[in-house]
Amino acid sequence: MNKKFKIYMIVIAFLTGFFLYALFIMKDDYKVEEKDKLPPTVHIKKVTVGDPNIYEYIPEYLPKPIPEDVLTGAKENDFYYYLFLNPNKKSVVYQFRKGSTLPSDSEKFHTEIDKYLKTVRYDGNYKNKFVTDYGANTYEKNILKTVEAASYIPKDEDSKKHINDMFEKKARIDAVKAFHKECAKTFCIINNKTNEYVILDTRDVAKAKKLLDDYKLW
Repeated sequence: MNKKFKIYMIVIAFLTGFFLYALFIMKDDYKVEEKDKLPPTVHIKKVTVGDPNIYEYIPEYLPKPIPEDVLTGAKENDFYYYLFLNPNKKSVVYQFRKGSTLPSDSEKFHTEIDKYLKTVRYDGNYKNKFVTDYGANTYEKNILKTVEAASYIPKDEDSKKHINDMFEKKARIDAVKAFHKECAKTFCIINNKTNEYVILDTRDVAKAKKLLDDYKLW
């Protein structure tokens, strides 16, 4: 009888130990998986404790590095630098025209995205840095005209070094303008910590919302 009792106690102790392991250790492992961020894995792992059917979800649109010329050009000229100012939030970038109903620049797209960010509380993860056509055009006309390198034309008295420096600065300004134009045309998310961005291939409200969902932990 004592021998059977001892066996029962050993079995109970084993089961208790396994239960505690599953409750605390496996639970912690699950938390790590659940908080897995993007990138470098660019995977959101779907895991349920005790479920052997673990699978991975890979977003349709993946991050790309922001060109160094864009980052340097923005800092040098304070040109669209607001895109990269806040390292604690990701920047949402797109452009629209007030009153427009065209898919390419509709104000409805802006209304839907801005509302979605607030409705699902993603405004804590993202900073919406949209711009209107009017604002973008005004910026280029009134701000860039004061930047010598933006419209630099060599003069006879300019040294070779000065000419090269100015053309390099102009190239970086053009890189920033091209980058912003690329994002503004559809929809971009910029990660200021990793210096990467994700861009849609077409302007679509549903795809933009999905992108916000996919990269909320990035």
